[in-house]
Amino acid sequence: MSDKHKTKPQLLSELAELRRRVAELEAAQAARRQMDETPRQSEERHRALVETARDVIFTIAADGTLASLNPAFEAVTGWPRADWLGQPFAGLLHPEDFPLARELFERAMRGETPPPFALRIRTRTGVERLGEFVLTPQGDGAKTTGESGIAREITERRRAEGASRDAEAKYRVLVERIPGVVYLDAIGESSPTLYMSPQVSAMVGYSPDEWISDLDVWPKLIHPDDRERVLAENARTNATG
Repeated sequence: MSDKHKTKPQLLSELAELRRRVAELEAAQAARRQMDETPRQSEERHRALVETARDVIFTIAADGTLASLNPAFEAVTGWPRADWLGQPFAGLLHPEDFPLARELFERAMRGETPPPFALRIRTRTGVERLGEFVLTPQGDGAKTTGESGIAREITERRRAEGASRDAEAKYRVLVERIPGVVYLDAIGESSPTLYMSPQVSAMVGYSPDEWISDLDVWPKLIHPDDRERVLAENARTNATG
């Protein structure tokens, strides 16, 4: 039937159907364009994240040579990436740490994901840095072809942790040698004791553990004539700080 013999409702129906088909074609083309662009855009975002990361991001080939390194490698070690690409990763490590590194590398090559571990890293200036590493096997599921990893420089963090432990040990020695009892109570209705120095044993006959585990030890040791006043003052200081 020619268009001139069609009724107006028929023409409008065909026009609506044509528009629907055009819209479907345009949507299909847009979806195809999006499918083509998404992998490229995803790759660009991934590359940007790797290139700007402060942690060292690397890949290691099956033979133990470094296959890729991001710019953070140069900031941490001082060496240009080009100097180490294609070189064995072992050369970057403290010799004493290599056996552990080799064991974890071999575990990852067997498809395992080792727990995070720390290794000493050599730098261009000769100063050692401590890195915390995470390794992930790479492959097609049936065979591991290499490994990817992230290394975070934690030298200062470990140094601070060590200084804190040293300070705590020195404070404990001081507390446990002074001729008096040192204690720490929590603020609360029952005021549980968090720490009690060893001198308490010689003073009242209770060990630190006994004192801490029994909330009624202290009230029982207060003279009856003083108990009400002392407990009231204790409650007041707990309330006011």
